[in-house]
Amino acid sequence: MSVRKYSLKVPMAVEAEQFTEENREAMNSFIQAIPYVEKIQFGQPILEIKVFGCWWTVHIGDWIIKNVDGVFLPVRFAVFEDLYEEVKRSKI
Repeated sequence: MSVRKYSLKVPMAVEAEQFTEENREAMNSFIQAIPYVEKIQFGQPILEIKVFGCWWTVHIGDWIIKNVDGVFLPVRFAVFEDLYEEVKRSKI
């Protein structure tokens, strides 16, 4: 049995905020609807967000997206850069 590749059937826009040291206040506002904790790990700020009953760690540079169903999901920087591009005007 071989592993098959899949792509999204329909492109969809998501809301996204990148976690940086400078935008912690904006990030707190963006994710206020979900449980989260700010911490310091190895001298760097991190966020821990609760998604689907599990705690996920968001590091500086990572993104949190809000999908079309209103679910917040953490996305590593490299993955976000590979999968998403900014919507300059409403395409969808």
